[in-house]
Amino acid sequence: MADVKTLIEEQGWELNYEWRGENSDANPRSYPYVRGGHIIGAYFGHYQGFPWRADVDAFWGFDDEERLIDFHVRKDYDTL
Repeated sequence: MADVKTLIEEQGWELNYEWRGENSDANPRSYPYVRGGHIIGAYFGHYQGFPWRADVDAFWGFDDEERLIDFHVRKDYDTL
C-alpha cells in the first residue's frame, strides 16, 4: 500500500478516499467498486467531454496484509 500512496503523491493525484474495515465479499460493482479490508482512492482529474465533463478517479483494494487485491478506474460524467 505504501507504494501506491507514493505513486499517487508522485503523480500529483489527490488521495481523497480511505476506508478500513471488514474484508468482505462485497459486489465489486458497488461503490467504491473494489474488494478489500483497506481501500484507498485518488482523483486523477477531469476533462471536458461533449456535451458534459468527465471526472476520473481510481480505487485500490488491499487485503489484511496490505497486499493489492483489486483495482478499478471510474469515469463519472456530470450532466445537466
